Amino acid sequence: MVGRVMILSLCLLVSGCAVVQTDYNYDAGYDFSGLRQYSWLEMPIDFQIDHFSMQHIKTAIDRQLKIKGYTLTTEPGDFIISLQGYKDTVRQSPQSTSHSRVSGQRYAADQHQHGSFTITMIDTKTDRQIWQGYAKGVVAPTLSTREKAEKTNQIVATLLANFPPTQ
Repeated sequence: MVGRVMILSLCLLVSGCAVVQTDYNYDAGYDFSGLRQYSWLEMPIDFQIDHFSMQHIKTAIDRQLKIKGYTLTTEPGDFIISLQGYKDTVRQSPQSTSHSRVSGQRYAADQHQHGSFTITMIDTKTDRQIWQGYAKGVVAPTLSTREKAEKTNQIVATLLANFPPTQ
C-alpha cells in the first residue's frame, strides 16, 4: 500500500499541476466585439504567489491575448485585467481505509501545495466586470523554471480558449 501512495505522489510531482481545474464566467449581455486593447491593473500588495509565478502567468496571458489579436497598452485601453493568486500548503491527515490490517489508517504525503489564480477583465468605460476565469491545482515544486513556464502556458491557453465567449 505504501508503494502505491509513493507511486501516486511521484506521478503528481512529475506531471506538474497534474490535476488542474479551470472554469470561467462572463456577462452574457456584454458585447465583446468592440474590445481591442487592454492594460494591467496593478497587482495587490497581498498577492500570495511568488514573483516568478506571477510573471509566468502574466506572460502567458499576454501571449494568448496577442494570438487572439488584442494589444497591450500603457493607457487604460478597452479593458483592464486584474490578476489574483494564492498558494496554500495543505497538510494531509490520516484517512480511514479498509486496506490496513494494523491501524485502519494510512498516511499520504505529509503536505503539498495548492495554487490558484483568478483573471478578472473589467470594461474601462463602464467599470463593469465582463469576464472572469479561474484555475487551481496541485503545485509541483520540483519542476524547472522552464517546465513551470510551459505548464503555466498550457493552463492559461486552456482557460483563455473561452475568451472572448461565443454568443
